[in-house]
Amino acid sequence: MILLDTNVVSELMKVTCDPRVVQWLDAQRDSDLVTSAVTVAEIRLGIELLPDGKRKSSLAQRAEVALGSLAASTVSFDGLAAREFATIAAARRKRGRPIGYPDAQIAAIAVSAGLTLATRNIADFSDIAGLKLVDPWRK
Repeated sequence: MILLDTNVVSELMKVTCDPRVVQWLDAQRDSDLVTSAVTVAEIRLGIELLPDGKRKSSLAQRAEVALGSLAASTVSFDGLAAREFATIAAARRKRGRPIGYPDAQIAAIAVSAGLTLATRNIADFSDIAGLKLVDPWRK
């Protein structure tokens, strides 16, 4: 199973999605793709913060399509993920490399559920123990 990071779901919301991402997604089984409640929150927050207008309306519509296709496979931030989150965030802070809470939560969901994280930001996650990564933008 593959957990789609926020940047992958955001890519799906673009009018013209990167062909490498489209090709990578086409090679995956739909049933293997999930997203997290954290990603849903990040995307919805980003849209809510935009001023009212055509751009906000258009993004909201594209978000509904992208998130709607993943709605049945949205993974929650549960108790196991919360424990993993604390481990990840503390380890990164102790190493002098703090991680934002949304990224730490997404990584924690992936680690605790045994999911591979699909992200463009490999460097942001590469030092997290037990986290498997894939970059849909690379062949």
